[in-house]
Amino acid sequence: MNIRFIDKHRDFQITYDRLLELKNSFVLDQHQQFLCRALRQDGNWRLKERILEFAIDIRKPTDDFIENICAVMTNRNTSINARILAADALRVVVPRKVRQTMAYPTFRGASVLRVMKDILKAPEVPELHEAVTRALKAIQEGS
Repeated sequence: MNIRFIDKHRDFQITYDRLLELKNSFVLDQHQQFLCRALRQDGNWRLKERILEFAIDIRKPTDDFIENICAVMTNRNTSINARILAADALRVVVPRKVRQTMAYPTFRGASVLRVMKDILKAPEVPELHEAVTRALKAIQEGS
């Protein structure tokens, strides 16, 4: 299936339906580079949120995919819902990556754990702190 629809379709429902097809076909892993591109783009926040929700179905997350999820989580200009979804996605994909590589992934030169701990030190909404705390606990237990 061609996933280039992310770049070409502005209609959310068509894009969402195609993402759902990929998810249900268990082939999201094969399309992480395009999911990363959608996470980096400004604009369709609903698409970004769906990708973050579906991220837990990625079995072999790439470093680039994890970095893009971290970028969403740390970006204060992104909606709080997307940032919470990003923390929830990291709760699942980071332990998978650690089991594959035996090392914690990094974001902008720092360990993902350090990035999350820094978020907890910053003044953020309680819901984000809770999501990051859950993610940290799951990552530390699952690694």
